[in-house]
Amino acid sequence: MSHKPDFETMFNPRSVTVIGTSAKTTMSSNGTSFIKYYRELGFSGRIYPIHPTASQILDLPAYPNVGSLPEAADLAIVSVPARVVPQILEECADASIRNIQIFTAGFRETGESEGIVLEKEIERIAKERCLSVIGPNCLGLYVPKAGLAICGKLPKESGPVGFISQSGGMLNEVSRYCKGLGIRFSKAVSIGNATVLDSTDFLEYFADDPETQIIGMYLEGIGDGRKLTKLVGEINPRKPVVVLKGGLTESGARAVASHTGALAGSEAIWDAFFRQTGATRVDSQEELLDMLVAFRFMLPLRGRGLAVLSTGGGLSVSGADTCAREGLETPTLSEPVLRGLREFVPDVGFSIRNPLDVGLVMRNIPLLDRTLKLLGADPRIAGFLVCLMTGMGFYGDQDDPEEDRQYAKFVGEFGRDNAFHKPLAMVLRSPGDEVNEEIRRIRLHADLTNAGVAVFPSLSRAARALRKVVQYHEFLGSLHQ
Repeated sequence: MSHKPDFETMFNPRSVTVIGTSAKTTMSSNGTSFIKYYRELGFSGRIYPIHPTASQILDLPAYPNVGSLPEAADLAIVSVPARVVPQILEECADASIRNIQIFTAGFRETGESEGIVLEKEIERIAKERCLSVIGPNCLGLYVPKAGLAICGKLPKESGPVGFISQSGGMLNEVSRYCKGLGIRFSKAVSIGNATVLDSTDFLEYFADDPETQIIGMYLEGIGDGRKLTKLVGEINPRKPVVVLKGGLTESGARAVASHTGALAGSEAIWDAFFRQTGATRVDSQEELLDMLVAFRFMLPLRGRGLAVLSTGGGLSVSGADTCAREGLETPTLSEPVLRGLREFVPDVGFSIRNPLDVGLVMRNIPLLDRTLKLLGADPRIAGFLVCLMTGMGFYGDQDDPEEDRQYAKFVGEFGRDNAFHKPLAMVLRSPGDEVNEEIRRIRLHADLTNAGVAVFPSLSRAARALRKVVQYHEFLGSLHQ
């Protein structure tokens, strides 16, 4: 780039022009859909549709071309045929419009010579005319605070997570799943082919953005590996960086080439990247979501010893095995802690050996508080993993939403504010064949996430996430040795 992008204006535009709209208001394709999405999310700025003949688009005054706009828009969304895109970039530059996101596909990702040539032309124009271009072949910006959306029905609330994705579909899915997990975004961007602005440009911005405290990335390829490694190495100690790298297998690399035209890179190179930077590596969308939950809602986990509380002997054994497989520990509790537990946990039908089978206390808030405080005082315990299954008979027969809310409130407050500064995570399950209990699980999950609890759907996913949190803090510790 021959100039520094104005990211503040790009992420917080006061005016947007949409180039490539439809006069048929029933259509939801092309640029018209972005107008609908922006309105739904609450964009309060000015929107200028471009259409060669229509006088109105979605009850907004339409303009025949960029040169006829009443002002230089802060952001342009381009949704015209690929062959027309270079011309549109020149027109934007002539109209002093610098920030442009290109929704249009049909460039190097096609593998065809015409698309490759067109993309090189985009790059040339952007550099010569000092344009900040996102894409092509991308959905662009999702900024809840500014009302910028990539699709409909996205959360309107902001949060501390920034997300950079080479795939619009991945950003779409992650945004929707995060809605139910309590994760909210500060800013997110789908960069597509990343011809002009790539992941490192947005990383530099997120590094100093006070609204972004955790960074997630989905990458297929990268133009400047040295720059990416340097940036992530600098950012990760201050803001955890979670990276899902696509295209590491032979079949995945082929898919990457046809998706964004990127070069995936070898697994050995990416192994070295993660070793050097300490970024958290994830291998699936599920793991990505789990790590965002863990970093968002948990206090730092600075040791591998966990106190695992469950509601059955089988779950206790499974918990020990699962933690061990992930390199975590369920250490023997100290004698003072065991003596304290024996005062209120019966000998018959329960176990106070770690992992603990203590269904008696799991939904009794005073007893659970007493149990967690005893465990927290044990220096061998670095954190808590609470495994709860709804529908157990000893909870009583009444479905009490208020009880669920009080329980979630207590767990959330303890996880954030306990005197031991030790994190708490939760596994929440329900019997698969009990519809009512599944409804209760969903509702309780919502209460827990609203209370700021890190909730996972299984022991294995929770243990994996906790292990990666430990590794993150171990890496940070190694930097100071």
